[in-house]
Amino acid sequence: MSRGTKKRGLAAAICLAAGFALLAAAAHIPGFSQWYVTTLYPLYVGSVGRLSGMNDDVLADLRDNNAFWDLYDGSISRMSDWMNDTYLRANGQADGIASYDKMVDLIISYCKDIY
Repeated sequence: MSRGTKKRGLAAAICLAAGFALLAAAAHIPGFSQWYVTTLYPLYVGSVGRLSGMNDDVLADLRDNNAFWDLYDGSISRMSDWMNDTYLRANGQADGIASYDKMVDLIISYCKDIY
């Protein structure tokens, strides 16, 4: 399963670790969790150093969450991603699922500017 399918708790923890309290709070709003999780993986990648100061139990939970979702990373996940990409392209989104990353980059840039 793609990194975009991680749970809200992970989203909030990563936001807090990256220093984005507003996004961390919003990660718990029902209906927005998928978007926030997709948004937060790049924050995680850019904030590994900040995670080193987190409580060991929180880090263990993050590792366990990743291990759980990694079990579902396979052919069905890749097929789902392909179908979503095809759907987006068929509906005029030339970049397909790559457009999600572009939006995430814009949001992160905006958050860095205001924090």
